[in-house]
Amino acid sequence: MPGASNLSTSVALSCALLGLSGCGSGSSLASLPTTLGGDGTLADAADASASTTAMASQRTGDSTGGAPSSAGPSLAQLTPGQGAQLGVSEIPSQAEAFVNSVGVNTHFVYSNQAYTTQFLGVRDLLINSGIKHIRDSGPVYDQTFARKMATLSSYGIHHSVGMPIDSTPAQITATLNTFGPSNVDFIEPQNEYDTYAKQDPHWVAHIIAEQKTIWKTVRSNGAFNGIAVLGPGLASHNAYALLGPLDSYEDAGNLHAGFCNYNPGTNNGTVNLPRTTAAIRKSTRTKPIWTTEIGYDDDSNLTHVCTTPDATVARYDPRMLAERWNAGEPRSYIFQLVDKPTRGNPFAYMGLLTVDGTPKPEYTALQSMLKLLADPGAAFRPTALRYAIGGQTKNVHHTLLQKRDGTYVMMLWIEKPRLVSVYDPTQVPVPSQQVSLSVPGMTVATNYTYDTSRWTLSGQRLQIKTGAAVDLTVTDAISFLELK
Repeated sequence: MPGASNLSTSVALSCALLGLSGCGSGSSLASLPTTLGGDGTLADAADASASTTAMASQRTGDSTGGAPSSAGPSLAQLTPGQGAQLGVSEIPSQAEAFVNSVGVNTHFVYSNQAYTTQFLGVRDLLINSGIKHIRDSGPVYDQTFARKMATLSSYGIHHSVGMPIDSTPAQITATLNTFGPSNVDFIEPQNEYDTYAKQDPHWVAHIIAEQKTIWKTVRSNGAFNGIAVLGPGLASHNAYALLGPLDSYEDAGNLHAGFCNYNPGTNNGTVNLPRTTAAIRKSTRTKPIWTTEIGYDDDSNLTHVCTTPDATVARYDPRMLAERWNAGEPRSYIFQLVDKPTRGNPFAYMGLLTVDGTPKPEYTALQSMLKLLADPGAAFRPTALRYAIGGQTKNVHHTLLQKRDGTYVMMLWIEKPRLVSVYDPTQVPVPSQQVSLSVPGMTVATNYTYDTSRWTLSGQRLQIKTGAAVDLTVTDAISFLELK
């Protein structure tokens, strides 16, 4: 494949930046008798090697190693009722790697909001959420902000750094040293600088120059080896084409995406994942993509379209993270942790917490998911799972994970919209679907589902029938099937 050697290098570098051991070293699909191809269809073993190479170019490393060779294809590729006759083998991701793919935007620099007025409460909610990565403001604005970042770092929550335009190497170095290089996940140039086009008609040249300065400064200092350099995050997807290729000056592309109030797997022509990915690929040609801003607005008082009820966001957020993981994105940052007290602002009410720090349903849904999947420890190599699936598989998507004790977790959901339209956020129930899953040698199957009145997860032991098969109900709220 053209550029394969460069892609392999970028995969290895991204793994190293994320502190991964054994990243990308999962079992080869070529060793399996039947595999899922890159498009989710069944592929012969003879085609598996090429499929593995293609998938490796889409996925950089898991946060604790063992990047999968497949990217969680849709079960919709299997004809309903036919899955039981079609066996597939799939290499899972590490469960903890998925946990580490989740980030959230914060604004601890704000002095007149809950980030400061209720810092201890917000801090505890962030810690208890299970989210280990935040994207926040850049330079050390004051010592209070620096102390907040240090406090969060002491709990294992790493943060980002965003540098203003025209920052010098000395300023970049001083900022990273003040925060502590081991506490910083990534560094990026000034946020959405394309919005300054009227004030700075030469914004393209200036943001490219800043990108190069950051890259050279960080990569020339061995103390900063663990910090990823992200490309510019832009407000307009069309603006990425103006930058030209930046792969030589970044470890990953920086995408800001939004679904309006469409479902995460939408086919809508303006906000779907393939379209937004194609836009940033005008600048980031081969490097992995991190989505550093993505989410839903739940402000029912908004006069514009796109508002999304909390009960829908609680369904969509976990699916959104799974869809982006399946697409090969190592990290996605939800926008944002706490609502801003600004009615009518379309970005103000996208928080996991209300203005006063009260958890929303989407916070609890994510917290429950991350708690169930958490599996900290040394890196390991996941092993392939062979299974057959049948029943009502249309629009059923999945993500396959594995824990260190060998337990597999298959996340299953129906990827369909729950709202009437962009203009009408009335919820429309999505009918559940009945699926049968057969796994040779399975002895225990526990299905964890959401109580949608509280958005907590509870498990139910499933009866294993003849042929090592279980029957389960799939809904538009992710369920987590543990298999042993």
